[in-house]
Amino acid sequence: MRSAPNNTSVKPATVEPDDANLGGTTRNSRIERLEIFEFAARLALSPAAAVQMRVEIKLNKLAGRRLVTTDSRIALHGDYQTQDADWSYRWEGSVFKLIATPRELASTAARDLFARFGLEVSPMIMRMLQERIGR
Repeated sequence: MRSAPNNTSVKPATVEPDDANLGGTTRNSRIERLEIFEFAARLALSPAAAVQMRVEIKLNKLAGRRLVTTDSRIALHGDYQTQDADWSYRWEGSVFKLIATPRELASTAARDLFARFGLEVSPMIMRMLQERIGR
């Protein structure tokens, strides 16, 4: 029987919004759901799991993009735009924490991303948003 490696990582998820689908000259793009931690938690339950896990996320070509919502129940008051070219996020920790708290880990990553756009979101608001989408 083969043993699991000591450290398993989920390869970086890279998102490069398709400029051709943005319409006109605006540089808006939507990131509707970032479910990397849910996927990683499911992976952690498989034979591929290790004692220590790592999740890396990278979004490219963000400069000039705006946060927008397509959910009429969520109002964004302001223009939330970033000049950062890219965004990277890395989490490393125990397989048990990943399995037990994927929502909290995703919330922390999302809040970090939103902050790059100038939008500060409290952990309580993030929990409410996650509940709305069933995550």
